[in-house]
Amino acid sequence: MLPPSIPGVLYYLYSGSAVLIALGYMLFDVFNNREVPNLFAYLTLAFSFVVVLATANWNLALESYLVAVAILSLGYFVYKIGQLGLGDVFELAALSLLLAPISAPLLYPHGLAGLPPVVSLFLDTGIAAIVAVPLFYMALAARKMGARVFSEVNGRNVAKAAVIVISYLVFAALLAQIAHGKIGLFLVLLVIVLGSAMLLVFERPITEVMVDRVSVSGFVEEDMIAFNLMSSKEIASSKKRIRSFDRLVTKAMISEMKRKGITTKYPVYKRAIPFAVPIFLGTVLTILLGNILLALLIG
Repeated sequence: MLPPSIPGVLYYLYSGSAVLIALGYMLFDVFNNREVPNLFAYLTLAFSFVVVLATANWNLALESYLVAVAILSLGYFVYKIGQLGLGDVFELAALSLLLAPISAPLLYPHGLAGLPPVVSLFLDTGIAAIVAVPLFYMALAARKMGARVFSEVNGRNVAKAAVIVISYLVFAALLAQIAHGKIGLFLVLLVIVLGSAMLLVFERPITEVMVDRVSVSGFVEEDMIAFNLMSSKEIASSKKRIRSFDRLVTKAMISEMKRKGITTKYPVYKRAIPFAVPIFLGTVLTILLGNILLALLIG
């Protein structure tokens, strides 16, 4: 069943373009050392801005542009505090435009429940990340650290994980009243909860396998420093010596450190999982099913 709001050809144009763009970002992220060419980012965003006009739905186009600008603005702020790559921001903005005209997923027409597709994109991407990240990095940590993985666990993180699991059990009991027999929904929620709990419990060993300790000579612009592997005293001392020191490595920070002859080694994320991977998975899920949790709840 295709959405009645746009012809079938346009439906496949938007959904196919979204998948191809998400695939392109993922390939650059995985095989090009997480470096997405600026030209590729600009061209895909420009293409998305132009092609949304093909619907001839000017209200939808205006709303889509506003959403994309909001994503770019908020995403830039998140990028500046070192929590997201700038390429990821451009990708999410482009995908929000291409997915906007899709009023119903391909395999499950009610999967969006009237919500903008970008909402499902964020939710499905988050689910994919929560599942993929702990599995990928726990395998690396176990191979690198062996049994030492468990010695890095601290009580505070275990307590936080326990609260999450207990909260899920309470929520599941309440949800059972309105979603009786929805085994798939409970299983997906359980996977999300277990993934979140694993990230908390094994936060330090997971972070350890994501980073290398390098001096300024090994810094690359837009690297991210693992502040959670530094003490507050180390962070304060670095900020005192280096005025531009922050979580996100910038040209100004590299220049200042070289000028001052700073040789300290810092934990830098050099093996962080490419975020374009869960974005690609989230894009595919959104196009096929919409919001996967909502699809399971209603279906």
